[in-house]
Amino acid sequence: MCYFLKQIFVFFFCVYGLMFGLRLAVPYYYANPIYLEKFNYLDKTDADHDLVFMGSSRTFRQIAPRKIDEEMGGDIRSFNLGAGGTFGLEVLYAAEQLLSKRDTLPKMRVLVIEIQLPQPITDTNLRAARSKYYVDFKRYRSADDFFSSYYTLSEADLHMRNYRNAWLERALNIGLIRSQIFSLIGRGARNVFLGNEGSGYVPLDEEIHKRSYYERRRDFVENLETYVNEFYVRRGRKLETVDIGDVYLKQHLDLIEMGLSKGIRVIFMLLPSGFQLSSSGPEAIYAKLPEESRIDVGSQESWPMLYNPNLYFDRGHLNKSGAELLSKILGRELYKHLNYVKAPVEGD
Repeated sequence: MCYFLKQIFVFFFCVYGLMFGLRLAVPYYYANPIYLEKFNYLDKTDADHDLVFMGSSRTFRQIAPRKIDEEMGGDIRSFNLGAGGTFGLEVLYAAEQLLSKRDTLPKMRVLVIEIQLPQPITDTNLRAARSKYYVDFKRYRSADDFFSSYYTLSEADLHMRNYRNAWLERALNIGLIRSQIFSLIGRGARNVFLGNEGSGYVPLDEEIHKRSYYERRRDFVENLETYVNEFYVRRGRKLETVDIGDVYLKQHLDLIEMGLSKGIRVIFMLLPSGFQLSSSGPEAIYAKLPEESRIDVGSQESWPMLYNPNLYFDRGHLNKSGAELLSKILGRELYKHLNYVKAPVEGD
């Protein structure tokens, strides 16, 4: 009996040894297909980008690197590392890993990160590897502090249940093996996230042939008046003071310090919120960051021209024309921010 139990123990020990060995062998971004393709491209091309943007689809779909380079005088070569569906905690995790490893973008001098809030993990998404591969203990603590500060107690408990499960499943490497194997044998097999310029930027206009994007565009056009009215009514109200928690804010400040230690300027950017109802959370984060480490190209008060409905593809994203205008503004503001000279006035 003891021999049999010993054999079982050895078997499970070997299985878990292989599982954890596999986790050590994969890149830190293995479960995000957009990161996989973009990092694979950067590794293969040995690109010398010195300015990198990270964030969600609002970064991926709205920031045109070649326009940024042009507005900054051609002395900067930028890359869009944004990825749709990549929200606050995942972006901060990826940015931290990128800064600490420095193997993919050794010439990077500036890292610009979209300001976002942590997003709840739904019951359905919990089954996906992408929803838990980044939930280490640091991200778990950050989520716990944020949700307990930002939501009611019952809402926070509900959201943290799935974060707790995600953290435990990541720690035990449960439900992640398939993505890990794929990342090793099929990295970058698809070439759909780099764009025509190979800059990592793909405007939504170029995706309208896909059914889901076509339906989003049609919904926006058909309900435009309702969305615009809702948006301006909300924007006309005074923003409520929100509590985002100290731990989540500290992760932003820690990234700024980490960047300085690596010779990299980390800047957090506030992007347009679009014609949809959202909280004032990103503005709360922006207000608490050091002035030299933040840039606003999203507030309606500062940039009303970016809230023209004709510049939008759907409720939350600019179309190609809007993205080029945003990129023009961002390029000029970054030039001013990095060089401490006055940027040209918009529309000159």
